[in-house]
Amino acid sequence: MRCLRRLLPRCRLLPLRSRGVTPPPPQPALQSTRYSQVDETRTRLTQVERDQRQVQLQRTMELLKHACSCQDSNCSSSSCRKVRALFQHAVHCQLKVTGGCPHCKKMWCLLTLHAKSCVEPNCPVPRCK
Repeated sequence: MRCLRRLLPRCRLLPLRSRGVTPPPPQPALQSTRYSQVDETRTRLTQVERDQRQVQLQRTMELLKHACSCQDSNCSSSSCRKVRALFQHAVHCQLKVTGGCPHCKKMWCLLTLHAKSCVEPNCPVPRCK
């Protein structure tokens, strides 16, 4: 039994042709790439989805600018109140972005994104240039 245990590993290491066995045809490497192509196409956005996302981003930037310049405490826009509440949260939050606060992180991302695209010299948005 010991001899067989010693020989079998060595036998597996020998090329198949030297043992008189015809090797199977090589398997194409497409199997691994096939799955990655499927996953990649699932994660890609269609043109319609990209356009919708762009429109939503423009609306968000307009809302951010409105909320920063709005002085009306009874503003009819519920989104304006939400953005102002988010600003107040960022001012009083103890965790902040570095502590992992998701609300502060969202606010910081909005401010950074706005600052990258803004060209107004007297912009009311905080941290804008």
